[in-house]
Amino acid sequence: MRTIRLKELPEELRDRIVVRHRSNQGYKISSAALKVPKSTVASIILKWRKFRTTSQPELLLEKNLVHRLL
Repeated sequence: MRTIRLKELPEELRDRIVVRHRSNQGYKISSAALKVPKSTVASIILKWRKFRTTSQPELLLEKNLVHRLL
């Protein structure tokens, strides 16, 4: 039986995933080393590529939209 994680990963762990990605480690190796599912590693890297940060991208998006409206 699989356990479902609803908690957000700590920012430190997300940063470590990005560091491993930037040092050309693959999803499989990174996920095994950090004990995080491959799909989670992939989604964190995709968000990092889009927003260039590992903090809350949804909040950054809202700030950018508000800034554009002003």
